[in-house]
Amino acid sequence: MSSVSRTFLPLLGATAVVLLASTVGAQASVQLGVRASDLGYGPEVTVGVNRKIAVRVAYQTLDITRDYTDDKATYQLKPSFKGVQAFVDVHPFNGKFRLSGGLVSHTAELNLTGVAKSSGTFSFNGVDYTTTQVGNVIGKIALPKQSPYAGFGWGPSLGGKGRVGVAFDLGVLKQGTPETTLRVTGPLATDATVVGTTFRANVEAERLKLAKDVGDQTLLKWFPVVSLTLRIRIK
Repeated sequence: MSSVSRTFLPLLGATAVVLLASTVGAQASVQLGVRASDLGYGPEVTVGVNRKIAVRVAYQTLDITRDYTDDKATYQLKPSFKGVQAFVDVHPFNGKFRLSGGLVSHTAELNLTGVAKSSGTFSFNGVDYTTTQVGNVIGKIALPKQSPYAGFGWGPSLGGKGRVGVAFDLGVLKQGTPETTLRVTGPLATDATVVGTTFRANVEAERLKLAKDVGDQTLLKWFPVVSLTLRIRIK
């Protein structure tokens, strides 16, 4: 997601809910919040259309870098999430309990860079290659850009009078098949000989194994989302 998009999308979402609040009139409830979840952290705006229905828009981001080393290489793992979330909340009992449904539009990636030690090797499709032949190994798992969301939660009631409240939500994202890439930076990546051709075929075979393993993960297909939001009522 570009820097322009990171700035524009949250502003667009906030503008939309403010316009909604002005449209529904004096009975609208408007709450501003800071949301933290396993998808990251960021601002949230909630507009209560009436005592039963509300519209929420949130923007969350998460960037983490972790390094680990084994006897052959050093690896850098970088999960990254940036996205806009839009929800419709239904309060069936006019109270704190709510049912939620919506859409998450995001860039969610897991990037991995492997740097072999001088005496280390990398194995592709059961064949070992030296550091000089392979260079660095760069992999990425990218989740689909849009994912539907369903869940439930508790939070400040739409008709309440309190200024400050805490909301808790538990839900799930239904995600499609991730896109998996795997490439190397060493000379065999472009070598025109039989050795280079065989190497690239082995890298592709390894990528296909990785794609299957990732695609079989139920946790990625049905990703649990747990969130906590601090809200302030402004209207």
